[in-house]
Amino acid sequence: MRRAEPVRQEDLAKAGVRGKILRRGIKRLNRVRDQATKETYIKVVVDNERGKPAFERWISPADGTVNFRGQHIAVRVLDRDAVQIRKMASS
Repeated sequence: MRRAEPVRQEDLAKAGVRGKILRRGIKRLNRVRDQATKETYIKVVVDNERGKPAFERWISPADGTVNFRGQHIAVRVLDRDAVQIRKMASS
C-alpha cells in the first residue's frame, strides 16, 4: 500500500511548477473588495465567526467599495449581479 508523503520544493521543480510551498501553520490572509453595482443587501462573515457578521446591511453604488481581510470570507447577497467581488493580492 502506498503512503502519502509531503511535497518538497524539489518535487515541484521536477514537475515544472514555480512557486513556494505553504507550510502548515502559516496563515495566509485573503483580501476581498466588494463594490455594489445596484442596491442590494449584503452579509459578510470573516473567519467563520459564529456570532455577529463582520458586515450586514443594504449597500448601493454610492457607498463605494468595502474591503475585508481574513483567511475565510463568506459573502451572501440578495442579487448576485448587484455586486462585484474581487480577490486582491495576499499580504
